Amino acid sequence: NLELLDLSYTNVRAVPPGIGKLRKLKSLDLDGCNLAELPEEIGALTELQRLVLGRRVDRASRGGNKLKALPRSILKLQNLQELNLGRNELTELPMEIGALRHLKMLFVEANRLR
Repeated sequence: NLELLDLSYTNVRAVPPGIGKLRKLKSLDLDGCNLAELPEEIGALTELQRLVLGRRVDRASRGGNKLKALPRSILKLQNLQELNLGRNELTELPMEIGALRHLKMLFVEANRLR
């Protein structure tokens, strides 16, 4: 019944596929973990409202991860309201990200978007 999981700035280097079993999770913070990828199972978190994978540039001098791409399953997060991708290495976002109908905040600063 876990609803909030904050692993920011921990030594977590990979998100285990078992993350998808946390079906009631509403907030997940993985900022500052040096993650290079996310598992497809992240899309099973259908109650997720807040996903933090980075920091806004004006908020902290460090943070972010090393994500170069997002899993397609992120488009299944239809309850997502806040998605923070700042300070990663993303070169593109899925065009369908606009279909996340509840998304109110999308932060993408300090990436390599074209």
